[in-house]
Amino acid sequence: MELINNDIVSTEQAQQNIKQLFEKRENGAKNLDTKTLVELDIKLIENLYYLGKFQEALDIALKDLELISKQNNEKLHTKILVWISVLYYRLMDLDKALEFGLEAKNILEKTLEQDSIDLAQIYDNLSIIYHAKGDLDKALEYGLKANEILDKNSSESHPSIVNVYNNLSTLYFAKGDIERAVEYGQKSRRLGKKFYSANRAALATSFYNLSVIYLSKGKYNKALQCALMNLKYVRQIFGENHPDVAISLVNLAKIYYALGQKQKAYDNLKKALEIFEKTLGSNHVHTIATKNLLQEFKKNENIS
Repeated sequence: MELINNDIVSTEQAQQNIKQLFEKRENGAKNLDTKTLVELDIKLIENLYYLGKFQEALDIALKDLELISKQNNEKLHTKILVWISVLYYRLMDLDKALEFGLEAKNILEKTLEQDSIDLAQIYDNLSIIYHAKGDLDKALEYGLKANEILDKNSSESHPSIVNVYNNLSTLYFAKGDIERAVEYGQKSRRLGKKFYSANRAALATSFYNLSVIYLSKGKYNKALQCALMNLKYVRQIFGENHPDVAISLVNLAKIYYALGQKQKAYDNLKKALEIFEKTLGSNHVHTIATKNLLQEFKKNENIS
């Protein structure tokens, strides 16, 4: 579910883009037609998403949905629906994420060819949401649908295949099929390097997935290597203070703990919590889970 605009290469650039887009929006608000205004807002949403400002991006997307719903523009309507679904997912409102994702799917299935890449991408998104909701069978159904479409389109020639392989890796891992999980994880890493310039975040995700698999198999050194590579790429893409950096730090903390390096584990958890609180707020699922993990750690290990 990566919608990172690869033209955005730094937090500084994203911040500058946002400033310019807000100015352009405000200066032309009265004169811009709905289509132009929504297209401008999609660029704004992309930059806010890059910075991890998911709620701010969602607020804009929901206002745009009201505007574009009155227009006969299915392409923009679907784009906004997809963004709303993704943003609700990042905010962990999974029911809303699924609702808007299914609405986007229904439009695409009526308007696109059945082997369209756009349809594969929405199937992949829905698979990820169903996985998060705990419906692994439905998640796998949509994940395999996405993979089937990309196979018809010479799958390994399109950057989206890295996302699909990443997703299938996590699904098979969740279903206990470790062999297939590793297979798809290694495929996504290989193709992630090939398509890095077109799909940067997917390579980071492939290293993350492999680290989780290796950790579960007790291969802690391999897990650590992959986790450090994941953190390296995530920081290169998003800078130091982004929710995805915090997710990487929590994963790294679990590996350091397994290796007996408890102070490093604690330090990474503490840093992750600071980032979650700053970017997602104190009531987000990730923030609460990390805070609980940190408190349990302090209680059991007597580290402060």
